[in-house]
Amino acid sequence: MWIPNPSKSKHPLDAGLTLPASIVGRWRRYSGPRRGAFTLIELLVVIAIIALLISILLPSLQSARQQAKKVKCGSQMRDMGSGMASYFSEENEWIPGVNTSGPTLTQHRFDEDWHHADIPVQHFDWMTPIFTKMTTLPDRRSTRVHMLLDYWQCPSVPQESPEIYSGNLPPDIEDFEKEPFPLQCVSYLMPAMFQYWGQKQASEVIGRYKGNGQEFDAVVGAASWEVVVDDYKSLVSRVGTPANKIAVADGTRFLGITNGGLVLDIDAHPWKSSLFGAFTSQPAWWTGSREYGVAPDDQTNDGRPISYPSPTNGENMKWSYRHGTSRDVWQKSINALFFDGHIEALSNRESREITYWYPRGGVVKKPNEGMTLVPQNYVVP
Repeated sequence: MWIPNPSKSKHPLDAGLTLPASIVGRWRRYSGPRRGAFTLIELLVVIAIIALLISILLPSLQSARQQAKKVKCGSQMRDMGSGMASYFSEENEWIPGVNTSGPTLTQHRFDEDWHHADIPVQHFDWMTPIFTKMTTLPDRRSTRVHMLLDYWQCPSVPQESPEIYSGNLPPDIEDFEKEPFPLQCVSYLMPAMFQYWGQKQASEVIGRYKGNGQEFDAVVGAASWEVVVDDYKSLVSRVGTPANKIAVADGTRFLGITNGGLVLDIDAHPWKSSLFGAFTSQPAWWTGSREYGVAPDDQTNDGRPISYPSPTNGENMKWSYRHGTSRDVWQKSINALFFDGHIEALSNRESREITYWYPRGGVVKKPNEGMTLVPQNYVVP
């Protein structure tokens, strides 16, 4: 019997022993590492296991990625809320927009002296007034337009490359041509009905053009729209309950489909923004909205057929309802900043409530065009 010496190697061949050849062969054959190759079946099994793991993990990874984008979007909105709160405090509760901060730009229509960091880039531009409370914006209008659209870009905006409609050539077109990057789409919109004033304020003078002294009146919503507001000024105290009114929401200005391609709306011209410009939206309660409206074959929240579909045929919705992994846009959501400063993620259906989008006192004139059913002449609380 072989007894190993602890001070020596435990391998009998290293101990200098002479063993029969049959034993040595078996020792080397069974004691060494096995180096055989994988068989085809083994490879297929490994590949199948890897594919199964990927199929299990991929949805979770996509969900985590989308959630991260949603959180970043909400963080940007939180910054907007801080800037908006500062603006409300310093400007006696006035909401930035066409009848408040907008006239600052309007006054310079004839002298074209709009290259100042605190002057809106368009009539309906609410972003410049609030971001001047947060950071230093560039003086040149073209650079400021690019910064507003590019720096505050929602990470969940679809990564397609649609055509961007910039309207008629602006008077400072040469400045735009010097910018190093193309215009991006708008990521965040303010409901226009919170900027428009009421019918009683239609003839109220809110400013004069510098240079010729000509007066200009308040901008009001049309008396033929789905909801008509009779008496209203764009003050936080007059919107209704701030916690129930959306100040800013995910949304992209959408013109429609032209020659088979998507066309988004920017309106780079400072004056060609008589209805909504690049920074405001039509309400999501209204089925005909270009930002949130629906297709003819969709249904309202209560299952009614659509009587007034969006002219965009519903293609617009994926640009506004952009959060979530589902391919079904009805399963996706938007982030919304409310006038009291809180942020909510609203599902497509949840966002259709009429209270969110109109100021208190608005009267419903076309209830059949709403995504939720209310009676004729219903008064928005």
